[in-house]
Amino acid sequence: MKKIFLMLLGIAATINAMAVDYTAKAKITVSSTTGFYCDLMLSESTEYGDLTGSPIYLSGYKVALYVINGSSLLQIARAASLNDVPLALKTDAGTDYTFTVSNVEGTNPLYLMDSETGVNYLLDGTSFTIENLPANSTIENRFTLGRPSAPAPAYVIMKGDFANPGGTWDYSTGNFTDNGATFTKELNLAADTWYHFQLEEGYSPALIAANGSAFDKDHKSYIVPATGWVEQLTLHTDAAGTYTFTWTYANDKLEITFPAAPAPTYETSVTTNANGLATFSYNADLQAVESDVKLYKGDLNGNELVLSGVNYVKANQGVIVYGAANTTYHFNVGTGTSDFTGNELLPASAWDYAAQDGYSIYVLSGNMLYLYKGDTMKPNKAFLKVQNPISGNAPARISMRFNGTQDVENAEAEDAKAVKFVENGQVFIRRGNEVYNLQGQIVK
Repeated sequence: MKKIFLMLLGIAATINAMAVDYTAKAKITVSSTTGFYCDLMLSESTEYGDLTGSPIYLSGYKVALYVINGSSLLQIARAASLNDVPLALKTDAGTDYTFTVSNVEGTNPLYLMDSETGVNYLLDGTSFTIENLPANSTIENRFTLGRPSAPAPAYVIMKGDFANPGGTWDYSTGNFTDNGATFTKELNLAADTWYHFQLEEGYSPALIAANGSAFDKDHKSYIVPATGWVEQLTLHTDAAGTYTFTWTYANDKLEITFPAAPAPTYETSVTTNANGLATFSYNADLQAVESDVKLYKGDLNGNELVLSGVNYVKANQGVIVYGAANTTYHFNVGTGTSDFTGNELLPASAWDYAAQDGYSIYVLSGNMLYLYKGDTMKPNKAFLKVQNPISGNAPARISMRFNGTQDVENAEAEDAKAVKFVENGQVFIRRGNEVYNLQGQIVK
């Protein structure tokens, strides 16, 4: 056993010694619209030396992306520095190619730089598409790995219709803030509005960034070349608030940070107990926001509160709320059509401790209403006020039954088998632990 343990320690030490600290690492998968694709593996570390790797066998690929190292063509490339390393692309009948980047590591990411368009694509784990490439060709002297060294623009500014959506364009937003590698601008924008704009980089002559990209809450980042095709950028806002525009000039990337969506507002709410029940009342008519909650008025029948469904909370009427256990349900102002005649559930606003003589008060606890001895009532709750019997004591609890034969205590056991039986010449129904008469009243 000791030998095995020492051997495992040795293997672990060897694996740890073999771990590489990458300055940059990525896998690029290039795919054609025809369905053919190829992977290129890149690794950069100070632990490596000159450029080396594994060759690619071009004859086996319709589409291929590879590193050129003198006369060697590499599909797996590693070096102490991959800066200024040339790439080549072999195309098939397709002209548009998607580059998908994965397995990214390192603190100094690489770019794929396109000398023909001037666009630098950051290899950061996302994907990008290069269009209108020559078909059935081997493209050399165009793509390079590395890190752009272009000087920052003197300024970045936007021209658009931010001050007048859909109207005249101007430069009213002012210059972006120069952060070094990025330029940023914050704007307070309206909700559900289309804005139209373009970026201008302050070189000599100035460069325009606009290629028809449409920004919205699902599309917040695009590569927008600052040369060539010029067509307005658009932004559709979802919520009013502060939008942050971040321009990374090295790779012509514009990102827009949207404000956090505001939390929904409600008139009020109530939280059910472990049995999914709550009492509730309010000083205005209310409609439930969630669809899975049920509301009931209550009619006292002996020691039972018979519950009948209603479709809203009537102002200054008590209701039973029934839903999922320990769940908060929300309500907004709105009315319904239900008749609250006969409802004996009182709202908290009707509480008057001084007027309780001769009456017993019941409040919800668990799945029943229990005798209450307190002198205050919580806001927006509901309660029962029952006249004391002439002789005898008031019952300690009042059970609740849906308008039918099912007690609330067994509401979640609807599939329990109901059994009829005769006792002392009367017909009874046993469901679970309860016994009902033919009128649906609990008798045992």
